[in-house]
Amino acid sequence: MRKVDRVVKVKVAFKSCGSHTVLDNQLKGTIRVGCNVEARHPEKKEMMEGIITKIQDCSQYTVGEYIHIFIQCWVFMPLEEIRIV
Repeated sequence: MRKVDRVVKVKVAFKSCGSHTVLDNQLKGTIRVGCNVEARHPEKKEMMEGIITKIQDCSQYTVGEYIHIFIQCWVFMPLEEIRIV
């Protein structure tokens, strides 16, 4: 593995204004389905409380000079933890 471009998308159900997908670097808290977190709302541009409903790993892995592997993984199960090394 030569290079990893890490991208994790998280769907958050905000307590006061619907659901939106945000990147994991816009979260404060544990990235686990069903956990309460603070996330930056994409429209209001402020941190708001919400609950994680889905996690998607959209990372890109380069294994050779011109070979890329795209992995998409949805996590739906409650309390399933994603550990990224």
